Amino acid sequence: MRYIMMDRYIKRATIPCLALGVLVSIAVSCFGIDTDNSDVVDLTRPLEPGLSSFVLETVVDDGTPGDVPKRRLVFTYEPGLTGTTVLVSPRRWVEDGEILDDVAASSLIMPVLVIDATDLAGENGDFALDAGTLMRYETFAGEIPEGTAVLVALRSGAAGTGPENDASLTAAYPGLAPDAVTFLVEKRHVSLIGIDSPGIDASGRGENEAAMILAKSGGLALVNLKGIDSLPSRGGVLVVSPLAIHGADAAPARALVLVPKVSKPPVE
Repeated sequence: MRYIMMDRYIKRATIPCLALGVLVSIAVSCFGIDTDNSDVVDLTRPLEPGLSSFVLETVVDDGTPGDVPKRRLVFTYEPGLTGTTVLVSPRRWVEDGEILDDVAASSLIMPVLVIDATDLAGENGDFALDAGTLMRYETFAGEIPEGTAVLVALRSGAAGTGPENDASLTAAYPGLAPDAVTFLVEKRHVSLIGIDSPGIDASGRGENEAAMILAKSGGLALVNLKGIDSLPSRGGVLVVSPLAIHGADAAPARALVLVPKVSKPPVE
């Protein structure tokens, strides 16, 4: 019976995700994307089997006489324990931060800048990309433009590009150092950071300091992406469509990037 109820809640919550097509249309009109000459890259890791991150919770709305307890579906995101792609709102880390209900759809469509740091991270699960590395990146790649979504690739191979949610997702994983997030939000005014790890902070930093810095700035985190290192460094447009769950501080999300097609030389 519990799974039947969960299925019913999931179907009701999934209906608003049909808005993904509308968001893509907005992206096409706002950013001048030529759909005939663009590819769509799906960065989404699917929900893990068993939907272990969903729980049914009994609540009473406001405690007034006559109210009856209600069941609602709650998504619980924990870095390192959730394998699907998740959009995380500031409320997850900051008590007075916005929840996903407060996020405007227009802010979920933005140009993309990709930083491929897979060679630096290597197999080091505790690697944290720092601000100094970002500054050195800008010396040869140019300044990170304001208003872009910064996607950071730290995990190459199966962990970074494979479609499966496997045990490697919950093992040690790299992330961003607090000073890197401070640089992005204060100096480059970045409002969304995406990463192919289960959390913004490396797994060895249990205090989640980088995630809190992002949240305090009002920024969104998009975690557990795949295939970031397959994207061009610039020229793409990110479209994020989180599952509509009322009151959620985090929710599974579909993450698509529209990128220009690479012209192939004619065959002689």
